[in-house]
Amino acid sequence: VNLYNRAMKSVNPNTELIAWSYGMAHRDRKVKEYVMDHMDEDIVWLENFEHDGKEKRLGRLIENNEYSLSCQGPSPEFKNILSRAENAKDVYAKIQLGTTYEQSAIPYIPVPKSVHGKYTFINRERVPGVFVTWIIGGYPDLMLQASDEASRLPMLKLNRYLQRLAAIYWGEAQADMVVKAWDHFNKAYRNYPIEKYTFYYGPITR
Repeated sequence: VNLYNRAMKSVNPNTELIAWSYGMAHRDRKVKEYVMDHMDEDIVWLENFEHDGKEKRLGRLIENNEYSLSCQGPSPEFKNILSRAENAKDVYAKIQLGTTYEQSAIPYIPVPKSVHGKYTFINRERVPGVFVTWIIGGYPDLMLQASDEASRLPMLKLNRYLQRLAAIYWGEAQADMVVKAWDHFNKAYRNYPIEKYTFYYGPITR
């Protein structure tokens, strides 16, 4: 990673390298910590926001191993990496908005309350960067607009945020009804069985 960074900067000192820990589970924590502690301080670390967090679903404690709109986050892994950032070393949050592998076949999942919850932590902790999508979920939709609205400071309180977002798409007269519908969607989605075989091979995502 340091070799890449130094080679890039030898050509253009203004380039920025992002090191993404994708695929490294919580069992690799010591490896991640070692890499982070020994890499150049001007390299940005990108850490998955919800991976390896645990939540109770259907009476069972399940570990989430994917991007998730049903899990709020941040996971203990993200918090751990964030706590290790020092000097000029920045940590960015990798979240997946629009849609996730929970239902990857559709353009977006209308649960903007989840977006607000994620950004509440991100803004409070002053996380300097967010990577909001890749491969799936890149459709220019409600959820990416929700991300844009949530990233504006000062951040709006939840109800005002939802009202404003609903009004952008359906007008102020319909905003209350839309927000109520989103609340139902969010409550339902909080029951999604976060388990990797459901994500990848279950019928829901197809």
